[in-house]
Amino acid sequence: MAEKKFSVAIDIGHSKARVGAMSARGVGEFYFNRDIAQKLLIKLKNKFKHSFIINPKGGKISLSRRAKIAKEKKADILISIHHDSVQEEYLSFWKYQEKKHYYSDIYSGYSLFVTTNKVTKDKNFLLASHIGEMLRKNNFLYSRHHSEKIKGENRKIINKTAGIYEFNDLIILKKSLLPTVLVECGIIVNRKDEMNLSEEHYQNKLVNAIYQGIENYALKLKID
Repeated sequence: MAEKKFSVAIDIGHSKARVGAMSARGVGEFYFNRDIAQKLLIKLKNKFKHSFIINPKGGKISLSRRAKIAKEKKADILISIHHDSVQEEYLSFWKYQEKKHYYSDIYSGYSLFVTTNKVTKDKNFLLASHIGEMLRKNNFLYSRHHSEKIKGENRKIINKTAGIYEFNDLIILKKSLLPTVLVECGIIVNRKDEMNLSEEHYQNKLVNAIYQGIENYALKLKID
């Protein structure tokens, strides 16, 4: 590809004040999200130098504003980085370092979310498909718990190979004017997933797979 104009906006899910899900060992989701987002940005800038993190300091910022910044800064796509939990009925307690924490080892793996009711729907799906393909090729498995027919889940799987779910009411996806994918990197209430997602080698492998998916998307559309 030619010297790059392609730009990726990266959203670090949640914030320092509202950290999102709590891991099985009591670490806020935001800090997992930040680690992956920062590593992904470094990787992207080697080829796509105009890529950026929307909320690098983790301050308070609305989901609508995040989507607006991505558009204002002329990003080509938006990737929102998250780490997953499960519904309350799957959770149990355990003690770690003398404190009780929720955990669930029933489900593990990544998930990809897109909207299918916007003008960007085809590109949303294409981008998610490339990311999911590379995650699968790098031996990552997706979690099927979002398709469980229970309250809070029951999401439609629109690609059973790549692990892509339809989620039309998810605000960052709903508000974005760009091709957008929300990546749940793994399930941090799962004790093994949490340990893996805390380990640098695993993080690097995950980031490389996401990056390869983004790069393949850009190549497919001949964007540089």
